[in-house]
Amino acid sequence: MRGEAFSKTVPTIVAPEDKEILKQLAKIGGLHDYVYTSSGELAAHIGVSQQTASRKILELLDAGLIVRRMGTRKQLIRLSPAAVDVLRQEFADYRNLFQAGDRVRIRGKIVTGLGEGRYYISREGYRKAFSQLLGFDPYPGTLNVEVEPLDREKVGELKDIDGILINEFQSEGRTFGAVKCFRADIGGLEAAAIFPLRSHHTSAIEIISPHHLREALSLVDGTDVQVTLDLSGILSSGSERQPQKL
Repeated sequence: MRGEAFSKTVPTIVAPEDKEILKQLAKIGGLHDYVYTSSGELAAHIGVSQQTASRKILELLDAGLIVRRMGTRKQLIRLSPAAVDVLRQEFADYRNLFQAGDRVRIRGKIVTGLGEGRYYISREGYRKAFSQLLGFDPYPGTLNVEVEPLDREKVGELKDIDGILINEFQSEGRTFGAVKCFRADIGGLEAAAIFPLRSHHTSAIEIISPHHLREALSLVDGTDVQVTLDLSGILSSGSERQPQKL
């Protein structure tokens, strides 16, 4: 039966979207044993269409990363030893990244945003919270960095780190969403990376700073930059994990 034997050709590089599927299968019990699941259920877990999920299952089978047995209505799937090794290496990499160094370096290029940063950063609720929690009154605007593809998984992992949290608040007859922050350094200048909690994008990050970064660092669209995020005090003590009340 197809999928019951392990493939002999396991890819040396596993795409991020395939790693995400392996993680989801592991979460529902497929790390060391077979679990019942349908392509529709898997699609719901990873946020794709059922057709895409079915295609990805076949690709993972052919790559030797999952093992499958067909049932009457659902399929039994578990991760292959090669897939377990992929996740184990992923865990080791991020454990070293987020627990040993307390610093995350993200590379990217400067891009022009939609122009909304100035409006949001200027709201009194955000300005007050940034001043209290980060220790600076930010320049009214954000610096937008398009993250290099190889560093986008780092951004994805940051979404699972608590960070410095700012609750949503009501103002001007509308709701302004919650934001997570990490202290940062760019070009030797004090800054912070901010992540709206409602966003799931990992291809770009927004940077705030007491400085007008484009002028201070002579940045233009396309300039290569490196942003260093400081996680010290967040991973170790958890002292900054409570949301700021506004």
